[in-house]
Amino acid sequence: MVTRVVRRADTPLSPAADESVRPRSALVDAAGVDLPVAACDSAIVSTSKSSGRGVWIKAGRNKRPTSVTAATKAELLALAEDLPCLWDHPGSSPQIKKRLLRTVLKDIIATSEDNAIRLVLHWQGGDHTELRFEKIRTGKHRYVMDTDTIELIRSLARIQPDAMIASILNRMGRHTPHGQTWTAVRVCATRNNHAIAVYREGERQTRGELSVSEVAAILSVTQTTVLRMIRLRHMPATQACVNAPWVVRQDDLDRYLADHRPAGRPQTSNPNQLSLAIQ
Repeated sequence: MVTRVVRRADTPLSPAADESVRPRSALVDAAGVDLPVAACDSAIVSTSKSSGRGVWIKAGRNKRPTSVTAATKAELLALAEDLPCLWDHPGSSPQIKKRLLRTVLKDIIATSEDNAIRLVLHWQGGDHTELRFEKIRTGKHRYVMDTDTIELIRSLARIQPDAMIASILNRMGRHTPHGQTWTAVRVCATRNNHAIAVYREGERQTRGELSVSEVAAILSVTQTTVLRMIRLRHMPATQACVNAPWVVRQDDLDRYLADHRPAGRPQTSNPNQLSLAIQ
């Protein structure tokens, strides 16, 4: 178990660090009231309501107000109630948010426990808040590919090469975890990362699977006719996804030929044979 104590919020900053965390403009809440950032110990910020521009009023770094007036206290209490507005304000920079956390937090104790991280937040008022979240596992991050896309590539790799798989994924509007379009190289990298074998020419025929063009050649019809037969459910076929090629099994084609075999034609007459008229 590893425990780490984050720097106390009341630890003084160096002059360079103190200058870096100064807000560059005053924040005004939704009602147009000046936010009382004057309680901070490094600078006092005011806003000119007539011009709307932030004005710096520099003060001594070690000078603190000896007393808080009733008006200032009321503004501070109002700010505490409307803290989400200040935090989510478009002009609230990360530096201002850091100053807010340093103001309200006393210290943070982080403890590593197996597969979880436990945080104990000590607030200036004496309250404590405990947070717990799981650690990010190896290989699990925001750029991890979703399982659906991986299984789709696994299915398409048995009937199509990488270039055709990339074309199908792009027509479906799918992107890589980095938001890029698919290419044959990216499909190949995905296959290698997930132990998916590359498509071999002839493996589909070995499994007894036929494409639309092969079925059309056997039936002596056009590919459009075969697609119409599949759409009308006259010919059983499967499809990995939308825009993927149709696959017809050889057994289903043989069954279709047996059920739709053309009727035999009458034999031609033979002058050397007698014809019997049966009534």
